[in-house]
Amino acid sequence: MSNHFIKNIEIKNFKCFENFKAEGFGRVNLIGGKNNVGKTTLLEALYINLNGTEKHYFLNSLFRIIQKRDNFFFDNNISDKNMIESYKILFTIKSHTLKNYKPNEVNYISSNHHQVNFEFKDTFTGLKINYQIDNKESDENIAISLLKDIFRGRIKTEDNIIFVKPIGLYNEKIIELFANVQLLDKEDELNNFLNLFDNDIREFKIINQEPKVYSKNLKDYISLTQLGDGIKSLINIFISIYSVKDGYLFIDEIENGIHYTKLDELWKLILKISKEQNVQVFATTHSRECIESFNRVQLKRKEENKDTYYFEIIKNIKTDKVFMRKLDSNQLEYELIHKGEFRG
Repeated sequence: MSNHFIKNIEIKNFKCFENFKAEGFGRVNLIGGKNNVGKTTLLEALYINLNGTEKHYFLNSLFRIIQKRDNFFFDNNISDKNMIESYKILFTIKSHTLKNYKPNEVNYISSNHHQVNFEFKDTFTGLKINYQIDNKESDENIAISLLKDIFRGRIKTEDNIIFVKPIGLYNEKIIELFANVQLLDKEDELNNFLNLFDNDIREFKIINQEPKVYSKNLKDYISLTQLGDGIKSLINIFISIYSVKDGYLFIDEIENGIHYTKLDELWKLILKISKEQNVQVFATTHSRECIESFNRVQLKRKEENKDTYYFEIIKNIKTDKVFMRKLDSNQLEYELIHKGEFRG
């Protein structure tokens, strides 16, 4: 059942990772560590690697990650020249907040699935990428037509891989994924789940191409923009995990907007459905409460959750080297009691 899971990853020269290795991933993997040690970057590397099945999936995953990380979006009327210049800035300039893809530096990401290498080159005529996927090498200019197709959603990433960022999914994506929930007849389960977190919510629906929930107090449907981040995050996670059967779900800052008293219910849901749907989950957190909740649920359901792990990314202050260690539920319980250095 878990043959498709990622088991290991090796990363070189990708953003903050100069030479990084990790192994032993299970079905559900929670990744913690202090701020700016590479938690989100690890998810991005895994996401790019899994999309290394063919070049358009791979290129789309690269461009989408940069857009999401920098909240960078184009106006539909942007000129070809401005579009290519904007992409060149995104891909070839090192910002003060994160290491972008620098020109003439080979980024290497290898797993038990694929090996991908890529290098961006800033040329006079535009942007060029040299990339190699499983020993098949290409060297080509990034065409304006490809950028437009990616931007307008004409080229997709792999269907069974979803990356949920803290800003959440866009309405178009929510509508698309909710259709999968409807096909599985899971609407009542979603509504019951949302009501556990907020008893004012009766149900979730798509009305006139807009995601809305029914408020008992207001006696009306309201848009997700009128709700707190927590409910939006819960909807995103629920519809995503039911949409990637035999696939992968990446959730950055999983605790975003969710009160710590509700985290146990969230982890119960994720552990239950990920097993039913055979989905491998990777989530990041910088919240001690989230880690404690994850482990409580692990320990209570130990027999059915033998393939769930906590990983901590650590940066050596003296050498700047980044490494990761794996803890099972018993090891994590011991460290939470005796050490308690998990919050970022």
